[in-house]
Amino acid sequence: MFVGLIGPNGGGKSTLLKLLLGLEQPASGTVRVFGEDPVTGVNWRCKVGHVPQQREFTTRFPVSAEQVVAMGLLARGLPSLSKQSNSKDASCALERVGMLGQAERIWWTPSGGQKQRVLIARALCMNLNCCCLMNPRSG
Repeated sequence: MFVGLIGPNGGGKSTLLKLLLGLEQPASGTVRVFGEDPVTGVNWRCKVGHVPQQREFTTRFPVSAEQVVAMGLLARGLPSLSKQSNSKDASCALERVGMLGQAERIWWTPSGGQKQRVLIARALCMNLNCCCLMNPRSG
């Protein structure tokens, strides 16, 4: 399932996402994601991925597209995987968004749209159980 959040400038969209991701604390009340506190809960993290509006990397950050996607596997609360497993999962997600052929390309060389697809693949990596299963081409 994909959810889009739209609204006017200054309407609280970014604040809501930061609360849901546990990056900010509410001034009052509580926030729950799949019944868990977003800061301390771990089970919800494999169910939620987000694609940032702005990329967090400096313009010439020396990392490949595959490494950017694999960063999605480093979310707080998820167990560490082997480098080989991370590479396989990142490749699966890149294939899902049609960017597998760009896996070794340095992050700052693709077009803006291709970078956005890499970030979508990073978000897909958060849900490892269905990333490859959802792709009809992966057998």
